[in-house]
Amino acid sequence: MTKQEMKNQKTQNNAVERIQDSQERLNRERILKLEGEVKLLKQELLRLRADVARLQKGKAHNVVQDNENITRENINNLLTELGLSYSAVGREYICEAIMYCKDKKDIMLCHDIYPSLAKTLKTTQSGIEKGIRMAIIDIVANKTEKFNEIFGITDTSRRGKLTNKELIKGLINYLK
Repeated sequence: MTKQEMKNQKTQNNAVERIQDSQERLNRERILKLEGEVKLLKQELLRLRADVARLQKGKAHNVVQDNENITRENINNLLTELGLSYSAVGREYICEAIMYCKDKKDIMLCHDIYPSLAKTLKTTQSGIEKGIRMAIIDIVANKTEKFNEIFGITDTSRRGKLTNKELIKGLINYLK
């Protein structure tokens, strides 16, 4: 084999290696994308299972479903009107908490809701509590007309702080 042939062979080998590296990189990117999609689908499945469990629980106790206005779509629209961004972590937690509490008269966040949501959403109770609290900070900072319509001028709103329970109860009452 001549020097030129060896050089050509080396160039071809390098080109093949670059193509293989590019293909491996593309495959890794596709796998990461698919893993992300699978994660989102699993989260949606968990939400749907939680909805089914809530519906079955309601039927088992002969609960009258008079909260037709309390849907995920209505909750999300209301949170948008309150100025809460879609990327806020607490947005999903607030939505789930409202869906969980809509048929309950007494809300026991620490003893009832946080543990249930943490289990359903595969996170911690403190993460749920903090996410909702951080969302409240955003909502209060925006002080939209909708905020004043729902919460009015109360001692809480003048202080600039709402508790997680006050927010959830206020939103449920408004949506009803």
